[in-house]
Amino acid sequence: MNTSFIKKLSSRLDFFIFGIILIGIFLRFYHIDRALGGGDESQILLEWVYYPIEHIIGTYTHGTGGHHILHTICLRLMILLFGDDNSIAIRFPAFIAGICYLWMIYKTTLLFSGSKPTARLALLAATLNPIHIYYSQTARGYSFLMLFAILVLYSALKLYHKYDKVKWGSAFVVSMVLLIYTLPVSVLYYIAFAGWVGWVSIHQHANKSNSHPSPYQPYSGKVWASLLILISLFTLLLYSPVIKQMLFASQDYYSTTIPYANRLEIFTLFFPKLINKVFEGNLLIFAPFIILGIFFGKVTTNKFRSLPIFLLLVPFVISIATGIAWYPRTYLFVHPILIICFATGSIWSFEKIKAVKNEISIHQSASVGFIILFSGISLNYIFTTLFNKFTTYSGVEYASSVKKSSLSKDLILISDPKNYLHARSIYKNNLARIISQNGMDGVKIIAPNDFKIDKYFVNSNLGWVPIFGNIITHNTKSKSKLVLNKYIYQITKPNSDTLFSVDFDQMNNWETISGIGDFKNNSTRKLEGQHSLSIKANYQNNLVLRSRPSKNIKIKKPSLIILVWSATKFNNNHILYDPILTVRSKNFQQNKELQMTMGKMNWGINLRLRENSKSLVSYEWPTFVSIGLLPAGSHSLNLILKVDKGHDVLFDNFRVFTSEVLDS
Repeated sequence: MNTSFIKKLSSRLDFFIFGIILIGIFLRFYHIDRALGGGDESQILLEWVYYPIEHIIGTYTHGTGGHHILHTICLRLMILLFGDDNSIAIRFPAFIAGICYLWMIYKTTLLFSGSKPTARLALLAATLNPIHIYYSQTARGYSFLMLFAILVLYSALKLYHKYDKVKWGSAFVVSMVLLIYTLPVSVLYYIAFAGWVGWVSIHQHANKSNSHPSPYQPYSGKVWASLLILISLFTLLLYSPVIKQMLFASQDYYSTTIPYANRLEIFTLFFPKLINKVFEGNLLIFAPFIILGIFFGKVTTNKFRSLPIFLLLVPFVISIATGIAWYPRTYLFVHPILIICFATGSIWSFEKIKAVKNEISIHQSASVGFIILFSGISLNYIFTTLFNKFTTYSGVEYASSVKKSSLSKDLILISDPKNYLHARSIYKNNLARIISQNGMDGVKIIAPNDFKIDKYFVNSNLGWVPIFGNIITHNTKSKSKLVLNKYIYQITKPNSDTLFSVDFDQMNNWETISGIGDFKNNSTRKLEGQHSLSIKANYQNNLVLRSRPSKNIKIKKPSLIILVWSATKFNNNHILYDPILTVRSKNFQQNKELQMTMGKMNWGINLRLRENSKSLVSYEWPTFVSIGLLPAGSHSLNLILKVDKGHDVLFDNFRVFTSEVLDS
């Protein structure tokens, strides 16, 4: 851009930056309050965020949701502060990271290129970047990934220019550690930086004998080596609780699930997909400017010319060499350098036009036209494609409708895990009241219109089974609409019978039927009532307990039987067996005790209730509900508990209810 134009704009620089960032805030806040869920967002919330922080930092698996530990910790804090289903609060960490990124892309580009027009263009490109907008309002760790990547880059450039060693060395270490703690694959970014540092150090050593040394002489290789060692140590410290799990999970994951079939696919598909991830849709036409920026774009020192090559090439080469490449989104730590190179390449092109034509007006027209074209294509994609992905129902409206359409002690089944979020808190609060009051209203289910209730499956010891069988053959007549194609159906009559007392877990209700061990009441750790039941098996045998037979119950019509319990184990590696409900029926020809076919409802909702404790530490109890179908007749019930040898388990809140079905 010409000198006079730059001077005019420089006088309004703050307003320009402020205005662009305001646009960035708007684009990232638009629809941020939409209903939670969809893909990985559902997975991360249900599989990780609703667990205590000690579980988050001490457990690692390659689930479909991906476990971005640092971001997950932030989400957990949001849940504790603002509730289970607050869309804005849950997405707020990603949003804040996204806004901070915009400011840092400007500052970093300015430090990298020494050019204010280049920095402004980088800011504009990042502001209108669809993938950055998407992850800035999605409860995933990729917004963190991009932010920490640019903080690493900025602090490294500061160190190169010999700014405060302690301040920016600390910033470099902390940013890189947090980057890797967000997503382990970011270690490739660390390796790339280490390679560049080595390259710069070699050239720095060679320049010592040069009669015309570079005006930029970074800190010695020893300083950089010390920083890299500190990064390694702190990263290992943070991951120490889960290193073994990570290695085991990775081995298992890559033996069964890899995005690319071979190295050729990595070579031909991976990098193009990554570029297309950053420059989506028609924006792909601007990708060539990245190449121009790498090789010709303005830099404050020629040593920076090699930095994009290392940051882009090293992760790619390592992926090809190992034959292991993750999905392109996990490599978004290269997002900052791609945006910066795009800006430097674009500005270089404008300058070349000026040099060839020697016409300021042509140069200005080309610059303005380019910016208008880029902005127009970006905004068109954002509003016609990206934001269409966000079109969904309101989570607040959904939760409000569920609450209005149910009683305070209704047990709510949810037919599709996609509908767990926002209804989860109501289900949780209702269940807490069911337990504390030892009473239940009725049973309802959230399902689509014309849902066939006999197709509802529960997770049992026999696998997924249609628990209602042929007893309920058509939809219940009682239903009301919630949102879109979501309805709530009444399954049973709006009242239920309570079969167990509040302190059913008292030890005189139990007898040993096999194994050796101890069982006793625990008055310190309990969720409700006077105590819980502590069971410890010896190291030679499993311990199996059975409750005393219940009084006979008479069922006039087929009814749902609902078993509620809470249980906690003391080692994540221990198996926690579900209680088994057995039934002895007088209407049977043979007087046999039979195990009931039951299954856990709302599987994957990961419900935990916090105990009312006077101690400083308040524990959370995993709480479960199993349902089955009890035929008409006279029955007596028993409960069977099993604990593995050498293990100990606490049980509490045994509740059993029957509720007569409406349609049979």
